[in-house]
Amino acid sequence: MAANDTVSWNAFVLKLSDGSSRTIAEGNTTTDISGGLVSGTKYVLYWDASDPTELHTMLASTWTKGSNVRKVHVGEVTGAASGGSAQIITGGGTLEKQDQINAN
Repeated sequence: MAANDTVSWNAFVLKLSDGSSRTIAEGNTTTDISGGLVSGTKYVLYWDASDPTELHTMLASTWTKGSNVRKVHVGEVTGAASGGSAQIITGGGTLEKQDQINAN
């Protein structure tokens, strides 16, 4: 798989709006998008209360606020063309150690 097909992150602490925090394990987008990210396609990175130690990825076109009651929008990433750069847009909050989210 080409490096531009995936976004990976180191372990970090996600602080929630209620003041609590969750330790998120290191991971990458291929956990949910097995074929890798598609160039020019937007994806949502999110946290789910039912799986509190992981981040997950889904197509941005399938993300709707009403149907994602237990999910917290962390950011968006756009798949990059070969040799290109992926764009990450963070959600309404900040991530501790946010500089350790890497995209190729």
